[in-house]
Amino acid sequence: PQPAAQPRYDSTVSLFYNGRAMDTLPFALGDSYYFKLRDLGEILNFGVAWDEASWSMVITTEEAENHSVIDSLLPETIENA
Repeated sequence: PQPAAQPRYDSTVSLFYNGRAMDTLPFALGDSYYFKLRDLGEILNFGVAWDEASWSMVITTEEAENHSVIDSLLPETIENA
């Protein structure tokens, strides 16, 4: 078997929203580019959190600046990435 492709950050790819380049760095894996969901949440104004109890990602429609909902779901030992 071939070794798995290693992800790498790629500063040559930009994300545009409403005609403006956003300050986020995608990573490339093979021929695909990925953005962190938290970065997209900040840009598009939705919240993202990890619920340890159910081992699931929680996406809220709360404004990204309102971290009280998101932070209440995160254990204190997990850093917001």
